[in-house]
Amino acid sequence: MSSASTSQNRLNLARKYRPIRLEDLIGQSHAVKILNEAFKKDRLAPAYLLSGPRGIGKTSTARIIAKAASCLSKDSDKPCEKCAACKAFSGGNLMDVVEMDGASHTGVDDIRRIIEAVAYRPSVGKRNVYIVDEVHMLSNAAFNALLKTLEEPPAHALFIFATTEIEKLPSTVLSRVQRLELRRLHEAEILESLTSICEKEKIEAAVHSLEQIASAADGSLRDAQTLLEQMLLMSGGKKLDDKILDAFLGTIGADKEVEFLELMARREANKLIEKIGEFHDRGKDLLRLQARLLNWIRQLLIFRSCGSLDVLSEKSPEEYIQKLVTAFAAWSLEDIDRLLELSQDAYARIRQHDFPRFVMETSALRATRIPHTEDISRLIQMIERETPDQKLQPSVEAAPVKPKERARPEVKMERPIAPKEVRPTRKINSTDDFLEELAASRPSLSALVKCAEKTELHFDKVVLTFPHGHFAFKQLGDKLMIRELEKAFSTILSRPVQVVLEENSENASKPQAQPRRKDFIKEAREKAVTDPNVQRAAEILGGKISSVTIEGIKT
Repeated sequence: MSSASTSQNRLNLARKYRPIRLEDLIGQSHAVKILNEAFKKDRLAPAYLLSGPRGIGKTSTARIIAKAASCLSKDSDKPCEKCAACKAFSGGNLMDVVEMDGASHTGVDDIRRIIEAVAYRPSVGKRNVYIVDEVHMLSNAAFNALLKTLEEPPAHALFIFATTEIEKLPSTVLSRVQRLELRRLHEAEILESLTSICEKEKIEAAVHSLEQIASAADGSLRDAQTLLEQMLLMSGGKKLDDKILDAFLGTIGADKEVEFLELMARREANKLIEKIGEFHDRGKDLLRLQARLLNWIRQLLIFRSCGSLDVLSEKSPEEYIQKLVTAFAAWSLEDIDRLLELSQDAYARIRQHDFPRFVMETSALRATRIPHTEDISRLIQMIERETPDQKLQPSVEAAPVKPKERARPEVKMERPIAPKEVRPTRKINSTDDFLEELAASRPSLSALVKCAEKTELHFDKVVLTFPHGHFAFKQLGDKLMIRELEKAFSTILSRPVQVVLEENSENASKPQAQPRRKDFIKEAREKAVTDPNVQRAAEILGGKISSVTIEGIKT
C-alpha cells in the first residue's frame, strides 16, 4: 500500500470525505449553481462571503473556490486536477492561496500584511486567493483597513470570507462582497451521506441507528461524521452497537419520536409517563426531544392544513408523516393547533426549569386531556346533505357524550347523529296558535316577535307592529332576519308569506332629556356615608369611614 493511501486511511471521516468539487457539496445547490455559472463565464466576484451554521461546508466551499480560481485550465470545468496549480493545491504546496483564521489574527497588522501582498502577482496559479475564516472576529480597525482593497482589488486577487455570525459584520463590508448563504442540512441529506460512507467503509449500521446520528447532528454534516466515527470507536469494530448509540446519544431517533406522538394521539397517559421516565433514566436530552416533538407536530399541522409539505424547506421521511396523519385522524385542526401551543409552552418551560422531566410529564398529560372539537365545515356539509323536509324540522340536540367515552382512542371521524323527532303538523286557526307554534319551533325569533304590539295574519302576509324605537324592530329589520322570519313563518303556515314590519308613530314624540346632574357622584358618596347599614358596619368593626370609591358609573 502506498504512503499516500496509508495517510488517507488515517484521516478521520470528516476530513477523508470532505468535498473536493462543487458537485460534491451536499444541500447547497443554489450556491453551486451561482459558482458554476461564474466559472463558465469567467465572471468571478472579487470577494465572496460564505455564511451559515457550523459544519455545513463553508470552509470546504472556500477551498474549492480557491482551487478552481487558481486552476490554469482554459476549460470551464474547474478544477481540472491536472495543471500545476491544481496539483500544488492538492499537495498543500500552492503559495498563492493564503488561509487565515480570523479568530487568532484579529488585528490591523494582520490585515496590512495581506494588503501589501495583494500587489504581487501569483507565482503558479491564476490568482492570489485569501481565505479568512471566522471573519466576524476581526477588529473594526482591521475591517476599515480592508475596505479600500475590497472596493478596488487587483484583477488577480480574490478574497473569500467565511462566518457563522454574519450579523456582526459591518454593512460597509457586506456591500462590497457577494454573499452566499449556505443552509442547514436536512436529516434526510445527512442520512444519505452517512449511508454512503458506511457502504464505502464497509460499516454495518442499521437505518434507525444512522437516523439517530443524523438527528443528533442538528443539521451539521461534520458533526454527523464525527459522531459516526466516535460511535464506531466505542463499538470496537466495523459494526455500530445499538446499545452504545442509545446510551451516549441524546436523541431517541425519528421512529421512537413518532411512536411517542402516536401514544399521545391515542391518549395513553400511563405509557407516556413510562416512556418519559425511560428517556430520563437513559440520560436523554429532554429539551432536544421536546424540540423534535414540536417540529413533528408543526409538520403535521401544516400537512393537514395544506395537504402537502412542499411549502416547507426541510424534508421529512414520508412514512413518518403518514404515520402521524393516521394516528391523529380523529383530531381536528383546532385540536392539533392546541397541541402545538401546548408543546411550545412546554419547550419554553423546560429551558428554564430545574426539573425538565416534571414539565414534560405534565405537558404530556395535558395533551391527553385536549377535548375533541368538530370541524365546522364538516358539520355544514352534514347539514347540507339532509333533505329539505328534514331541514324545516326543529333540531334535536344529540345526547351528551360522557368524558370516558370522549377520551377513548376509538373515536371516529363521523359521529352518530341522534334521530330527529318529527312533530305533528298543527292547524293554525288564530294568531295565538301561530305564536305558540313559533315559540315551539323558533324560540329565539319568538322572543323578538312577542315584543310586537300587534300581529296581523293575512293569507300571504304577516304584519308586525312595534312601539316606536323598540329594539326588536331594529333587530328584526335586518335583511337576514327578515329572510329568517319569512322562512319560519312560511314553514308554520305551509305557504309562502311576506313579512312586513311597522312602527307605531303615535308615540313618536320623544320625551325631553333630563338635564345631566354634575354632582351625582358627590350625592352618591354622601348617601353611602349616611346609609344606616354602612354606619352600623363601621360601629361593629370599631372603625370609621375614611373614603368612598364609586366604580362602574358611565353616565
